[in-house]
Amino acid sequence: MEKLVSKVVNFFWLDKLKTDAKEKSTLKLLNIEDTIIGKTHNIWFSGGAEPFAVKRCNIKSKLACGTYTLQQDRAKFSRQSVSPICQLCKHEPEDREHFIIKCKVLEEVRSPFIDKLRCYIKDIASGILFDELFQSNNNLLQLIIDCSKFHFLTNQQHVHIEKISAGLCFSLHQKRSSMLE
Repeated sequence: MEKLVSKVVNFFWLDKLKTDAKEKSTLKLLNIEDTIIGKTHNIWFSGGAEPFAVKRCNIKSKLACGTYTLQQDRAKFSRQSVSPICQLCKHEPEDREHFIIKCKVLEEVRSPFIDKLRCYIKDIASGILFDELFQSNNNLLQLIIDCSKFHFLTNQQHVHIEKISAGLCFSLHQKRSSMLE
């Protein structure tokens, strides 16, 4: 009886999570559909337990869930009394895509990580699939935020990509923080 109750409760909350997540634009990059109650998300599973790894995972999870505060969020919360424009490049609104993929000021930090991803994926994906991943900002952002949405990748490949992308997110965070101080 206890197992049945646990199963029903888990099913209810998983269904509620999936339903609520579909309504939240900030969660659109997370692979909620493959979520299993009791299974750790790849961000945390692949990170490791040492303090520095936990910090990397923390930044990555905030970016994945949309709780990492960027300039566009500051503008929204201040009712537009603060500009949404990126304070680093002063070119366009600073949202997740801009911060992780587009900001020219962060290109020097971003480039080595994207090159690592390209090299790793090149051995896995065919030419067309590889091109689709790296020529579309949406697909590249998805690969960085939560690669588990791409079902052609194995769990081991998810872990490897996750480690690279967590390093990218943390390095971008460090550079941004140091420049804004």
